[in-house]
Order: sequence, then C-alpha cells, then structure tokens
Amino acid sequence: MNNHLYKEANVDNAKFLKETLLNGNWWMKVDHILAFTAPIYDVLRKIDTDMATLHLEYENWDLMIENLKKIIDQHERKVEVEHSSST
Repeated sequence: MNNHLYKEANVDNAKFLKETLLNGNWWMKVDHILAFTAPIYDVLRKIDTDMATLHLEYENWDLMIENLKKIIDQHERKVEVEHSSST
C-alpha cells in the first residue's frame, strides 16, 4: 500500500469517527445499551460469590426482568417521540 492511499484512508476514517462521535443519535444508542446491560451486570455481580446464592438468584432475576422492561419501554417511548417530532 502506498503512502498516499494510507493517508486518505486515515482521513476518511477520521471523518467517519468525528461524525459518529458528534451524532446525538449514536450517543442515545450507547446510553440505551449501557442502561440495558446494567441490570444484567448487577445480577451477575450479586451472584458471583463463593456463598450459596440460589435463593437470591430468583429474586434478583425477577427484579432484573422488571428493570429491563422499564428500560425497553422508556427507550421505545423516546423513539416514538423522536419519530413523531421529526415527521
């Protein structure tokens, strides 16, 4: 690969990265992914122990499912609001 093509590829990659990082929609997706994975992570952290935790797993699982449903509902409402305001 010659030097000229390499430099152009870097410029194109840099432009793409800049556009992505400045895109509010991309950050909304990142926030949703972080919010969605947090309850799963919390349950895994609570049950990752040497102690007997099976009795806690069921309670934590139910709480995690409730939290995930809330997060999904909130995200879907945001998407609906954005869709209706952009049209």
